[in-house]
Amino acid sequence: MVSFSIIIPVYNRASLIDRTLASILNQDLSQDLIRDLEIIVVDDGSTDGTRAKLEKYGDRLKILQQVNQGPGAARNLGITQATGDYILFLDSDDLWFSWSIATFKQAILQFNYPAFVAGKGIEFSDVSELTKITATPFKAELFPDYYAAGDRSLWLLNGAVAIKTEVLRQVGGYNSQWINGEDSDLWLKLGTAEHFVSIESPCVLAYYQHAASAVRDQQKTFQGAWHMIHQEQAGLYPGGKHRQQARRQIIMGHIRPVSLTYLRVGKIKAAWNMYRATFSWNLALGRFIYLIAFWFILIFSTGNRVRGKGKRD
Repeated sequence: MVSFSIIIPVYNRASLIDRTLASILNQDLSQDLIRDLEIIVVDDGSTDGTRAKLEKYGDRLKILQQVNQGPGAARNLGITQATGDYILFLDSDDLWFSWSIATFKQAILQFNYPAFVAGKGIEFSDVSELTKITATPFKAELFPDYYAAGDRSLWLLNGAVAIKTEVLRQVGGYNSQWINGEDSDLWLKLGTAEHFVSIESPCVLAYYQHAASAVRDQQKTFQGAWHMIHQEQAGLYPGGKHRQQARRQIIMGHIRPVSLTYLRVGKIKAAWNMYRATFSWNLALGRFIYLIAFWFILIFSTGNRVRGKGKRD
């Protein structure tokens, strides 16, 4: 047997939370197993009637509330109250497929209770797009730990992971700062936890892309990227020197796109500072195309800014 606690941080999602909860309550599980799911919804200071929507579910939900602090802090509050063997996360605008929890359960049992399980997600902007998605045959791969899968360029999403509760608490949960990338930071903290399973099939998460999505906040994305750099510089991620190469391979998969975004939005000094801070890491990883391309993009971006200023003058 394996029990699950599902943690949903929510802020002003009165128009979306019903369909998210429906995707949990309509899982392909026996009614007994569905009743045994612990669903913890953390209301992060909503002001739009979200709380009233949640209260209609009665004892199907455990509702927690806090002043608005962001999703990382909200998930951490939920972690303190979870009683399941494993914790699953689902954002309040995302959806699971009817087979998602059964897929996590199969991975956990087949691979003898790994610390960390992660599946795939698919983006959507309208629920009609999801009607074509079907439950393909189960396929997964076991790794000694998450760092060992670093060369697979896996992009993990909050709603597509299952983590042993005791392991999650040992690493301190999420960074409670209100930044983007708090999930990537957590995966790095879990980097050496024993046994990581990557579910290749079926897809387990439908990830809603819309204008109000938190990941569109560039400033919070920049802050999250710098947090990872500073954590690595300070030696705060596990694995020490022995796992440094694998760890930095994962980190730079997040940092390189952010540094180029800095250039595209005209934050030249910030881009240069990030490039310089991680130059030796990219050099050791053999990322020569990025190291050279950065300069071409920098020169092109600077030239455009100068020409644009000249026209305005």
